[in-house]
Amino acid sequence: QKLEPFLDYAKSQGVVKSQDLTPSLMRRWLAHLGDGHNPGGVRAYWRATRAFCRFLVRDEILDKDPTASVRAKVDLEPLPPVDLDAISAMLATCDKSESGLRDRSIMLALLDTGLRANEATGLISIPMSFMISGISSFNLRAMTMACGRLTP
Repeated sequence: QKLEPFLDYAKSQGVVKSQDLTPSLMRRWLAHLGDGHNPGGVRAYWRATRAFCRFLVRDEILDKDPTASVRAKVDLEPLPPVDLDAISAMLATCDKSESGLRDRSIMLALLDTGLRANEATGLISIPMSFMISGISSFNLRAMTMACGRLTP
């Protein structure tokens, strides 16, 4: 998804072989991305491009990584923290029913682990009694760290 636009761009610049990828082309690609994407989008496309080039080096298709000397200067401003009153208000909407306990558990798991909503939906289903026992917090934290993010 993120790599196809780079391949299209490279073709439009006359690149037909992997060996024709250069740091100059990578810098132009970054400038091109900056024209139509926010900083997070630029960073996502750049990561895909860089991973592709590293793959080509690892598989000995390229001798040198054309992204190695290129630095993407993407300033990502951190998102503001969620207001504690908002969290309290959301948790207050959870009643003692099974769905209320489920919702409360999910919200607390997201808060405790730093999981994104789409990552949480990808987790395997865990029996409700296991979720309430408190053990799940450790398991979710371990899964989050496996994704490469540290959580408090």
